[in-house]
Amino acid sequence: MENKTEQNCLISVIVPVYNILDCLERCVNSICAQTWKNLEILLVDDGSTDGTGKLCDLLAEKDDRIRVFHKPNGGSSSARNLGISMAKGKWIGFVDSDDWIEPQMYERLYEAATAAGTSIAQASRDEIDEDYHKRPDVCTPPEQEVTCTAEDFLKTLLLHQGDCSFCTKLIKKSLFEGHRLTMVNIWATFCNPCLSEMPELGELAAEYAKEEGGAQIIGICTDITDLSGNTTQEAVDGAKQIVEMTGAAYPHLIPNDEFMAFLMQEVPGVPTTFFVDENGEVIGDEVVGAKSKDAWQQEIESRLAMLES
Repeated sequence: MENKTEQNCLISVIVPVYNILDCLERCVNSICAQTWKNLEILLVDDGSTDGTGKLCDLLAEKDDRIRVFHKPNGGSSSARNLGISMAKGKWIGFVDSDDWIEPQMYERLYEAATAAGTSIAQASRDEIDEDYHKRPDVCTPPEQEVTCTAEDFLKTLLLHQGDCSFCTKLIKKSLFEGHRLTMVNIWATFCNPCLSEMPELGELAAEYAKEEGGAQIIGICTDITDLSGNTTQEAVDGAKQIVEMTGAAYPHLIPNDEFMAFLMQEVPGVPTTFFVDENGEVIGDEVVGAKSKDAWQQEIESRLAMLES
């Protein structure tokens, strides 16, 4: 049973804002009207040029739960990332500035997540056109509440069967607290050198997982999705079987069509590995080809040292 402190925990709602003068106030009012009152609302003005930034400041004067951040234009992802870094809550929600939400949304999502012991709770949504008519569902919502594993949830997103919107979810902030260094190993199911190094990569990932905030390993499987972005369950199951057989028990991602096109242009072959910091910046040169566990550990440690310099 949840105690009083947990039931009153702070939820941070992040709203990326850019040139949305006509819709912003309706959006913010719907958040302020939530039945879950213990909120902070982070309006991240992404370099608006139409007076939206000033409106953010005016809205903050009306409700002391609103905090405003102004930044140069960098896109909605950079605005969300800034909001995450500034959030004080244990749970995070996102609302786009042209959306509005039902009054009980965050209360019900929080209750569902804590009751099920999950790190993410998700609601369904309606898309409304400019004449306020409901559009067809992007994906069919379940008829009743469903609890699933992280693996099944990720699979529905990768197969384009689930709702990928940030704005339907309540997420534990701890999921965003990442590692200083991420090793990204790009592989394919047909590649023998890829498969041969995966058992030791699995061992290495398990060892680094014991070191809080250090390094992590993720894999990207390149031959599950074609250039049109099509993914089959058979291909996913085949890759999953390889992961299980090799003991490579670290996260593996399936690229969407845009990222797949990037890989085809920029990656010389498989396996190729590169390293990024927690801000997404590439650290050092890419590594083409397979390596031993000891050699990969040296690569990781050398790049961690680069972050300290």
